[in-house]
Order: sequence, then C-alpha cells, then structure tokens
Amino acid sequence: MPLRCECPKSFSNGLDPAAGMVKVSRRPSTYLVTEEAISAYSRVVNAQLGAASASDAPPLFATVPAWPAVKSAVSNLLRDIPVRGVVQTALDARLIAPVRAGDRLDAVARVDALSPSSFGTLATIDTVVTRLGNIDVARLTTTIALIGFDTHQRWGTLTRPPAARRTGAPVLFFEHFIDDELPSRYSEVSGDINPVHLDHDAATAAGFTSIVLQGACLLALVIERASHSLFRHRPLVRIACSFNDAVSPGQVVRTRVWAAAESSSRSKHVFRRDTARGPALKQGYAELRSE
Repeated sequence: MPLRCECPKSFSNGLDPAAGMVKVSRRPSTYLVTEEAISAYSRVVNAQLGAASASDAPPLFATVPAWPAVKSAVSNLLRDIPVRGVVQTALDARLIAPVRAGDRLDAVARVDALSPSSFGTLATIDTVVTRLGNIDVARLTTTIALIGFDTHQRWGTLTRPPAARRTGAPVLFFEHFIDDELPSRYSEVSGDINPVHLDHDAATAAGFTSIVLQGACLLALVIERASHSLFRHRPLVRIACSFNDAVSPGQVVRTRVWAAAESSSRSKHVFRRDTARGPALKQGYAELRSE
C-alpha cells in the first residue's frame, strides 16, 4: 500500500530553483505542552525525571511540536504524489531553551535541500520551534528518505550530523530490547503516525521486512539513559545522529558511548547503536551546556 501524503490547503508551495529551496508558507503549527503529555512521553522513552525543573520535558520532546510542521512540509513537497514510504535518515537538534508544561509552541518547517538517491529522494527539512512567536526553543534539521519519489533536480546541500572523533574506551555500554508495542506507544505520545511504524503492509511496501521503530525514539532512548547514567541530567544543547539501518521489534540494540576527542571538559560525547545485523545508529553526538 503506497503512502500518500495530503497537503493541507493552508500551506502553499513556491519552487525557487535559484534560491535552492522549496519555500513553505510561514503559517506555523501550534502545540500546547501539558504535564500529561510530558509524563506520557517520559514513560515511553524511559526518562528519569531529573531535570532542573520538575516541569521540564526530556530533551528530545522538542521533536513532538515539530512533527506536524515537518509533515506539512513533506506533504507540500509531494503534492499528493504517492510514495512507497517516508523514513528519517538523520537528525540534528539544537536545543536552545527548555520545553516546559504550559508552553504554547509554534513550529515552522521548510525543505532546504533535495538530492536524488538510488531509492528515490533525500530531503533536508529545517524546523524552528518558538515560544510566544519569537523566542527560539529548538532548531531541528531532519534528513528524510522519500522512497519511490524520483526527482532529477538537486537543490541546496543535505545536512549531516557533526563529525566528532571518539577517544579511549567506551564510558557507557547498555542494551535495549525493542518490544512489539514500542512503535505504537511512541506514536501515541509523539504524533508520528507514519504507516511504516505501525502497519506491516506499509512497511513491506517501503522495502522493510516488518514495521520499524521511529528514529527519534531510538535516539531518545540513548539520550535518556546517558543523561541519567553519565550526564547527570546536565542540560543538552545539541543532539545529532544518522540512522544507518532500520530497527524492528524483537531486536536487541547495543549502545556504546565515548567521550569526544575534541572535548577536554567531557561536555561532548559520541555514541553508536548496533543490532546483530550491524550499525543501526551512527555518528551519534551529544553536547552538554558548559558549566
């Protein structure tokens, strides 16, 4: 079953090859952060609530209010062209201010780059999340694979996670078992209802053997464990990674975290997640706010 994205009429798309981007209207999506939403998300990603404020959301909760804007940008690009699937291949999250219960957040996304690929098209989407319309909370750069969407045009430059070298032996090692219900639980708390995460037929049509876990969930599980065991809940200012292979329920994911060679104060770390098939998450990067 092909995945069809429908474009909301409230968004308009203007193609500007000279500027190298697809422009998306500036009308934002709005999200009201509640204590219930933070609590539900925290339970799914195993967050240990040790933030500076009890009402602070886990770091990657910022992806939740961004998701509707990203979906609209993708829909606006596809304009009802059916594709076999949409999956995330990289994420670079710059966290500027904490997200707290009671915040009313706006998110605006635009497609900044397109590049042909052997399976369709890669697209980079830049999303800005703000509070009160002008206070930046997060800036998220997402690269996605549009499977079966063929374009012979190349716009802009695809964004990749920062390169950082690891040093010494791992400072943290742990495993996660991905249970059958995790993709649906994460979908409920994040709003990510992409069919490849929930429907076996949609996942196989996209080329996977079964439903796949959301990349943002796979990343959040790392960050929450490291925040509790290694970072001691110090605020994070940047989280990034590339997703190298799909992770499905029933798999065990092994994680290693190293101090970054460029970090004398251990404020930067790199990490990697592997399954029995090989690397699932590479170029993992976490940067803590300087003390």
